[in-house]
Amino acid sequence: MSVVLNVFSAFIVSVIVTILSLMIDRRYKLLPDYKNPYAVQKMHKSPTPRVGGFSVFAGFFLVVLYNLYCCGDDKYAETFLLSAFIVFLLGIVEDLTESMPPLLRLFVIIGSAILAIYETKALLVITNTGFDGLNHLVIRYPFIGVSLSLFCVVGLTNAFNIIDGFNGLAATTAMVNLMGIISATFFLNDCAMLEICELLFAAILGFWIFNYPSGKIFLGDGGAYTIGFIIAIISIYIPHAHKGLISPYAFLLMAIYPVTEMGFSMYRRKIFRRSKCMRPDAMHLHHLIYFRCTPHSVENRNARVLPLMLFFIIPQTILALIFYRSTIICLLLILLYVIVYVFSYFSLVRFKTFGFLKILLK
Repeated sequence: MSVVLNVFSAFIVSVIVTILSLMIDRRYKLLPDYKNPYAVQKMHKSPTPRVGGFSVFAGFFLVVLYNLYCCGDDKYAETFLLSAFIVFLLGIVEDLTESMPPLLRLFVIIGSAILAIYETKALLVITNTGFDGLNHLVIRYPFIGVSLSLFCVVGLTNAFNIIDGFNGLAATTAMVNLMGIISATFFLNDCAMLEICELLFAAILGFWIFNYPSGKIFLGDGGAYTIGFIIAIISIYIPHAHKGLISPYAFLLMAIYPVTEMGFSMYRRKIFRRSKCMRPDAMHLHHLIYFRCTPHSVENRNARVLPLMLFFIIPQTILALIFYRSTIICLLLILLYVIVYVFSYFSLVRFKTFGFLKILLK
């Protein structure tokens, strides 16, 4: 199939699977979110299925599998699917049972990443740090590169899961991230990675039209883990495949919102609240914007959060594409983003609306 037909097929399959999921949910109430619909981190008023992972999985994986069947052997694509499939299964089991301990989920993701490094070869070990001295150190001591790779994959996989729950937030963040990667792969003329990113984008878009603004379905762990895992693998692969042409920190800058959300959430839970790092709460930045910046009287208040959060999602992707060759500028922009995020967070905690949000709320 042509690239355009592949992308269209991924979108249509995702749409069909989403519709089927909603029909099953409406008819039999078999899908998740009915056991504990009022958990602290959930902001939707009625039980909502969290199995959007099926839509993303079907739209992306089935098209890739079909291409493998029709176009011959592609060892990397096969192993790439295998490692991501394990992560998808992990998330779906949690979505369907809501009983998997956080530590067990963490160990399974680490195990999948190790499998991707040593068996399937889908995940490269980080050796391109953007600095020659560090590169020599990582090459000399391979466990450092392996640890960095595991840290990045596990971190981004969990990061997308943290921001799922508000209408369109996780899916939009993923699509903006993918648009940045698609632009980078176009600049680098990497057709294989370009098509993979386009297929994932189309599969997410097929889900997104039901997720925003109505919030009829959410990604759940299966969808968020799958998206985060694939984006992490691609973000590590490209700067290694095109060493010297693009900074690895350009990809970190593109994904800095979910990464900052996860890192800061773990910090404040442990330091300020003296609780477990992985314990869910309703004190993320998007929760604060929901409570402090959206009018109580409007219909579908949940959907008002995404437009305000776009300030934290879009600018860094544009800047990463402008300065994608410069490691120093990308690192400075990452630092600037974290400062703006933390300042915005504590401004909202103190019931102060940050300046740019005042403009958006007018």
